[in-house]
Amino acid sequence: MDLSKTSPSQWLGPHSTAADVQSVIGFLEQQGTFRFPSLPNGLFSAAVSDGGEHEQTGYANIWVRDNIHIAHAHWVIGDTAAAVRNVRAILDFYRRSRHRFLDIIEGRISASDPMDRPHIRFRGDLAELSEKWSHAQNDALGYWLWLTSKLALAGDLILQPADIEVLILLLKYWDTIQFWQDEDSGHWEESRKAAASSIGVAVGGLRTFMEWLSRGPGRELVPHAADVEKLAAGLQAAAVVHAVDEGANRLFKPCVDAGTDAADEKFVADAGLA
Repeated sequence: MDLSKTSPSQWLGPHSTAADVQSVIGFLEQQGTFRFPSLPNGLFSAAVSDGGEHEQTGYANIWVRDNIHIAHAHWVIGDTAAAVRNVRAILDFYRRSRHRFLDIIEGRISASDPMDRPHIRFRGDLAELSEKWSHAQNDALGYWLWLTSKLALAGDLILQPADIEVLILLLKYWDTIQFWQDEDSGHWEESRKAAASSIGVAVGGLRTFMEWLSRGPGRELVPHAADVEKLAAGLQAAAVVHAVDEGANRLFKPCVDAGTDAADEKFVADAGLA
C-alpha cells in the first residue's frame, strides 16, 4: 500500500499486522511527524518557528509541564538521552532560582503573588521572564519531581548533591504552602483554586521520589535521609487526609443542611462533620 496516496483512515484495520503498524510508523517518521526539535540544552519550546515574530508570541519559551510530557514520551520510546537532557536542564533552572523556594520557606515573602513562586515558564537559556504569569502551578512542579525521580530510579539520571538539594527544597516549599489545600492555577492556568488535578500530580511525584529514596541509585547522597523521608511521607499523608475530609464534607454536609433523621445525624456527628 502506498501510504502517501491512501487516506489515513485506511492505513490500519482489524486485520492489520505488526508489520503494517511498523510500515505506518516508518512512513510517519519519514514525514517528520515524530520530530521534536529541541534547543541545544535539550529543552522544547512551546512551538517551533524560525521567524522573528516567534519570539514576540511567547511560544519560544519553555513550559515545565509540557516539557515533562514530551521528555517522558521520548523516554518511553527509548530515547533516554533526550529525556535526560531535558530533565537535567530543568534541574539546572531550578538550581539557579533556588531563592524562589528559600524566600517562601524562610518566610521572607509570601506565596500569595504567583510571580514570587518558583517559575514554571522561562526562557530557553534558563533565564526567568519578567512577564506577569500565573506561576502558581503545583502540578507542573509535581510532574517535574515525578519524571526526575523515575529517571533516577531507573539509573538513567544520576542526581548530584546540588540536584538533591533543590528537590528537598521543593518538598519544604510544598510543606510551607500546604500544597494539599493551596489554591493554584493548575493545568489550564486559570483562576486559582484547590484542585485535585494539581494535588494528585504532586502526590504522584512524592510517591516516586520516595521510591527512589528507598532503593534508587544515588540515594546515599541524600543528607539526613530519614528526615527527608519523614517529610515526604508527611506531605502525602496530609494530602490524603485532606482529600478524605473534603470528600466527606462534600458528600454529607448537604444532608446536614437539608435535615436528616436521627441515624444520619449520629453518623454525621461521629464523622465530625456536624
